[in-house]
Amino acid sequence: MEAAYTDGEEWLDGLLDILAINRKLTEEALADTPLIQLAPLEGTYLMWLDCRQMKLEQKELMDFFAKKAKLGFNDGIQFGEAGAGFVRMNIACPPETMREALERLTNSLKEFEAAAE
Repeated sequence: MEAAYTDGEEWLDGLLDILAINRKLTEEALADTPLIQLAPLEGTYLMWLDCRQMKLEQKELMDFFAKKAKLGFNDGIQFGEAGAGFVRMNIACPPETMREALERLTNSLKEFEAAAE
């Protein structure tokens, strides 16, 4: 703990830079879809995705992300009934990993939209 407080500033600055990059990548990737809205990021590396416009039951929503997008999100319902229709996404990863995840996410959303038409 002492080392983190005395020598961790460079690491923390790097982490904050990566989180800012990944937040921006996510905002840009999801800007054109009405299916997911992003809740403001409040001092953490976990983004809340409001997926209620997909009109899926929570289990269907979680299955969609796991099976179609091949992404593991935290189920919003774990945080209470108000979390229904939401998932939580961890953005604390290298930007290359984030880009790959967002590509899978946006491709699966395009397929979802096409199937709904």
